[in-house]
Amino acid sequence: MPSLKPLKSVAHSLAHHFASTLCYWENDYAINHLAMASKRCHAPIVEIDLLTQTATPSEIQAGMVAEMIPYLKNYLFKLLAKEGFPKIKMGSDTIFCITPHQFRE
Repeated sequence: MPSLKPLKSVAHSLAHHFASTLCYWENDYAINHLAMASKRCHAPIVEIDLLTQTATPSEIQAGMVAEMIPYLKNYLFKLLAKEGFPKIKMGSDTIFCITPHQFRE
């Protein structure tokens, strides 16, 4: 039976990269742009499908968040290739972000 370890590594690395200081957009970190957009939309849960390059709620897909999604999709495929996954057709790759109700300004 094949190991899930490489796939877990991809999932961890993608989320860690997105939340790290390596993912800086214009004037702030990507995770902060997403948190502020979430707050503006009053959406405590955000869903991003990297393959279809869509976000739910749809209002959140504007500004910096819209720019980040294609970047993250490309980064996902780089990680998959690095772990030795062949180019495969994936049905979905969804990231769920749960944001706190209170944000620091």
